[in-house]
Amino acid sequence: MERESVHDRALSRIPFDPRDARIVESMSRWMGLLGRFQVLAGGALMLTVMGIAIAYGTTEALATPSAAQAADATPPLITLGEVTLEMLLGVGIAVSLLGALLLWGGVMLIDGAEDLERVVHGDELDRHHLENALRRVRGYYRIEALFTLLALAALLAWALPGWA
Repeated sequence: MERESVHDRALSRIPFDPRDARIVESMSRWMGLLGRFQVLAGGALMLTVMGIAIAYGTTEALATPSAAQAADATPPLITLGEVTLEMLLGVGIAVSLLGALLLWGGVMLIDGAEDLERVVHGDELDRHHLENALRRVRGYYRIEALFTLLALAALLAWALPGWA
């Protein structure tokens, strides 16, 4: 890494007027709040999928019907189609991926918000913190674009016959 010259350090402080500083500070608070909600939602989704997988695995391991019980069982009144283990696995992976994307995007927003706070309340290196904040916001929007593309692909797979 190169050493900064005296001229670069002098230009590292961005002169914000009080109104602009309040706008940046408000933006960082909202970014941090949204990021925390996304981290909670992503973590809850991932924990839910893991909990369901553990519950399903333990009930399958504990509830192995004997041949006499299987013959005596009455058929269900309504059947919605056969749900296979592969289908459940696919849905579980998709929801886990969604949770991971939410979690990752939330972390990016929180980090970007902290960098913007440093811009407003720091004494120097504003340009560096602003660059980091913008880089993290760019990463967040890339994650959101990936999520949108995945959602559109899932919608097409569901809507178009023969895709699924």
